[in-house]
Amino acid sequence: MTFLFPEFLWAISLIAIPIIIHLFNFRRYKKIYYSDISLLKSIKTETKNRSQLKHILILTSRILAICSLVLAFCFPFKPHNNQNVNSEKITAIYLDNSLSMSNKNQNDRLLDLAKQQALELVEQYSSGTKFLLTTNDFENNLQRVISKTQVKKLISETQPTYIQKTFADVYLKQSDLLEEFKTKKDVFWLTDLQKSTASFYNISLDTSLYVHLLPFSNVNTGNIYIDSVWFETPTRRINKQEFIKVKLRNTYNTNLSFRLEADFNGNETKGLSSGEINKQTEKIVEIPFMIREPGIKHVDIKLLDYAEPSLIFDDTYFITYKINSSFNILHITNEDNYSKEKYFKSLFSTLENVNFISFPIGSIDYSKIRSQDLIIIENINDINTGLTTSLQEFIDAGKSLIIFPGNDINFSSYNKLYNKYELSFIGLDTTDKKVGELNYQHPIYSNVFDQIKENINLPYVKQNYKLNIKPNSNTASVINLNNEDPFLIETKDNKGSLYTFTTSTDLKFTNFIKQAIFVPTILRITELCEQQNSLSYQIGRDNIIKSSINISNVSDLKIKSEDNSQVFIPGYKKADQNSLLLINNQIDKPGNFNVIYSNDILDGFAYNYSRKESNMEFLPLTDLKINLESSSLSAHFKLYEVINKQKFINISNETKGILYWKYFIILTLVFLGLEILLIRLI
Repeated sequence: MTFLFPEFLWAISLIAIPIIIHLFNFRRYKKIYYSDISLLKSIKTETKNRSQLKHILILTSRILAICSLVLAFCFPFKPHNNQNVNSEKITAIYLDNSLSMSNKNQNDRLLDLAKQQALELVEQYSSGTKFLLTTNDFENNLQRVISKTQVKKLISETQPTYIQKTFADVYLKQSDLLEEFKTKKDVFWLTDLQKSTASFYNISLDTSLYVHLLPFSNVNTGNIYIDSVWFETPTRRINKQEFIKVKLRNTYNTNLSFRLEADFNGNETKGLSSGEINKQTEKIVEIPFMIREPGIKHVDIKLLDYAEPSLIFDDTYFITYKINSSFNILHITNEDNYSKEKYFKSLFSTLENVNFISFPIGSIDYSKIRSQDLIIIENINDINTGLTTSLQEFIDAGKSLIIFPGNDINFSSYNKLYNKYELSFIGLDTTDKKVGELNYQHPIYSNVFDQIKENINLPYVKQNYKLNIKPNSNTASVINLNNEDPFLIETKDNKGSLYTFTTSTDLKFTNFIKQAIFVPTILRITELCEQQNSLSYQIGRDNIIKSSINISNVSDLKIKSEDNSQVFIPGYKKADQNSLLLINNQIDKPGNFNVIYSNDILDGFAYNYSRKESNMEFLPLTDLKINLESSSLSAHFKLYEVINKQKFINISNETKGILYWKYFIILTLVFLGLEILLIRLI
């Protein structure tokens, strides 16, 4: 037998108290005055030996009661055969603090219940025990063994995190950190057994670890949450009603009413929508809104007014987008067109906030290419190497390029540009034809016409270039000729677009620029090519953000959340036509963020939690046992029944051996009772 808390043995010295009292009682004498000595006949004679025996028995019972009580507080136990009592004790605890542990069970968060159970476990060990605490964060301050006082503090401070770790990740981490300790280690996992993380694949067995798995059950495994958010079209407009698309998921077994609210830049404007979603389904909801001013728009979309919300981390979704106050278009043409034809200049002069500049091919200012949103190449016969490289980088940056080839092109120079996109110019067709059909499903023409007329007047084509489009080219037909040859195609590369017309704008080729279809086609391409970054990024996954900013002094650059709770300096790198912001996992909470340079807001973006944990599916204990057996781990894991607020698990018998403290408590009561009997009956 050994003691968990041997430091309490000093209390044995308290037996001196009843001994001192006993000695003083022997020296006390009572004087009794009698009026008549005959009364002594009625007093029972008590011998001196009997009196001394009574005092000794009472003293003995008191001493034994104190000794039993002290031994009980020392927590006596008999170690298991495979335990070395004198070795240093190491206990590891995995506290699952993933977002699903924020769910409520009988009005208490599962994480709070798990923290309480973890503290109960720690209290069952002596003050000399060393602990290793592991959470999903894998933080640096949790990479070493710590004292009992330290682990209690860290457990109490643990908060939910967006980071997910599989059981295999946790097992490997704890095995690595405990490798230097050669004794058998007690390991406790406190988790809700979510299916997305309860994986034991690729675990390398560590026989020195014995894992006690303590499951916490989510009583209500349903959830309603915002899955994703997007816009129907890529272009945002001011003073025009638009719609945000929101996908809701309901995994409850009941239909639910809900209300969605979208706040734009705080109180700038607001969108509302409400409805009902059926059980175990998803639903796409439209939120109407109207923006009055250009600029960066931070949007908070909130799910409200549904019954008994228990998991709320996925009830808010953040997006950020920008409505540019100006749009830059660069027009590059041949010398003849530059001096005569002004079709594009006339077209764009009718639009507000458009900066249109035009250069002849021999006078291009290459420094202006980076700042453009759209480039139009018109009737150029030869594209030089420098321009080819600049145009490819322009497309790589996610921007758009329109090309009308020249009357007599250099096929080799054009194909140097187009080969990258699995396209090539292979010849000139001089037969007369007409535009045959428009692709009304393409974004250029989608929702442009109120009704489609069969007798629409379409352009003629007298000459057109033939294209070889390879199967792996990401190309879509927008306008076809009546012989099925393409007239306009869109080729996607990265997030950029290359729009290729197969004719020159010269009237010897086609009268396209004089037809009514010319204006909506070019204007829709202009709308679609307004560059937008992703509406939102995922915390912990997306650490590189494209931005249009161009700065020189990185020390004046910072990222700041809209609620001012997060401020940091990002990494910065120039890449082709764009800049890259390097986040490096510095964002751990969802929200809208501003890119600030010298106190000016230049750009913005949004971050959200992953929705993997929103689907509240948990692994039953029976399935977990099967997984353990299939992984040959069942002999090294012990599964407990589900824990709740009314049921915490005492694991002392299994981790320490056979416990005797209860028996000593009983002995204490027995000796106290014996003392009372001796006083009253003898």
